[in-house]
Amino acid sequence: MSDSLKPNILFIVLDGLRSDKFHGSNKTSITPYLDDLIKNGTYFEQCISSAPCTVPSVASTITSLYPFECVVQDENVFTINQKLENYVQNLKNEGYTTYATYQEVIYFLGLDKIYDHAETYSVSSKLWNGLGEQIIEKLQNKMRGPWFYYLHLYDLHLLSYPKEYRIKNGPKEISDEKFGINQYDRVISAMDPWLKKILEQVNLENTIVVITSDHGTEVASYSGDLEDYNDKNIESRVHNPGTIFKIAQKISNSVPRKIFPGRKKLAKLYTDKIRSNIKKKMLPKLDEIDKNISQYKKRLMRTSVWGDSFVYDERFRIPLLILGPEIPSNKKIKQQVRSIDIFPTIFEAAKLNKKSLGHGKSLLPIIRDNPYEELPAFLEGAANSPKFVNKNIVGIRTSEFKYFRDKYDDTIEVHLYDLKHDQLEEKNIAKNNSSIVQEMEEMLIKLQNDQGFEYKKTEQILDIDEEKKIEEELRKLGYM
Repeated sequence: MSDSLKPNILFIVLDGLRSDKFHGSNKTSITPYLDDLIKNGTYFEQCISSAPCTVPSVASTITSLYPFECVVQDENVFTINQKLENYVQNLKNEGYTTYATYQEVIYFLGLDKIYDHAETYSVSSKLWNGLGEQIIEKLQNKMRGPWFYYLHLYDLHLLSYPKEYRIKNGPKEISDEKFGINQYDRVISAMDPWLKKILEQVNLENTIVVITSDHGTEVASYSGDLEDYNDKNIESRVHNPGTIFKIAQKISNSVPRKIFPGRKKLAKLYTDKIRSNIKKKMLPKLDEIDKNISQYKKRLMRTSVWGDSFVYDERFRIPLLILGPEIPSNKKIKQQVRSIDIFPTIFEAAKLNKKSLGHGKSLLPIIRDNPYEELPAFLEGAANSPKFVNKNIVGIRTSEFKYFRDKYDDTIEVHLYDLKHDQLEEKNIAKNNSSIVQEMEEMLIKLQNDQGFEYKKTEQILDIDEEKKIEEELRKLGYM
């Protein structure tokens, strides 16, 4: 196919957006534009991400590999393995010019090395305070076609900041109950008109549009007392550097940059101390949680206090909407699909080289009502950094059951849930269903590689000053 006939591709990631808050009875946001888009495309009601946070999820999506296969570990950060083939590179080989816009805090993911043109924006930039106009201007400047544009929006991460900051810097909708039952839904309401303005710049007759997320969040379930409870926990975790920090910073900065071991050690001592102090302050709150409330609410409160990286659906079930010349309108698919299937679908819909990477599988057959075998989704309690809260959990999900356990020991943290009858995953039935546990375990074991589920190590990527900056911003965003 000549380049002039190839469709452009707009890939929008709404960071932290959960499936049931994009479409369905749990949604209380006011989103007339997104509602119309769903009528004009194909929506997957049960798309499952591979990871509960950005770095491993994005890496998995663009390689169709699982996080432990495509992410490498530097001493203090995870990043995509640049040695692996990915779909963005393959789009370049197909004649596409590739663009990306994303928040600067995830620059260590290495997207600048993958895209032809990558630009970042500050953590304070949101659609409503200037970022929307910036994106529109980019689209109006006639990107060289055929183009692929990766747009990663962090508007919902505003909710990780203290309440006073959110009200002051958020959209007008955030304080108006008519736009949603909680602040999460109200921010989605505020994003809707901006998504309309952005997509109005695109010729939808010759563009494949994908709207999805990297992961979900527990915050989407908060209302009333839980929002107040979470606000108190956010305030409790705020760290204000004092004299010790200033002294440590002065000493660290006086050590030559090339002497990394010394600088690293000083920084590690300080950050470990901060983390230890915050943990000592927060963990006693876990014992204060009412034991008579539902397992689901108890889990939400525990995550608010000190987030464990388990693999419940509130983090892994994400929206997936596809529009384009080859995509039917007003079609909803209930069958389970995976985020690693998105790029194989794009390639087939665009009539490009169908070479598949990793474990992904095109969804075009199910979109066209042809036979399609549902595949299990791999789940990992992966993190953006080894320093983050990480329970080392791996698991497998089908439309019927979810099974997960400790990464290193299949007898620890063993969980099994009947998703048909227990959608909130409150009743662990592993103890009385050993045959199902064994069946799910066998599925899981088949997915590991020679290193088990371990990450590969790599050479130093960032220096100490860069790591400090990353840690500070990711902590603000609720990732640490």
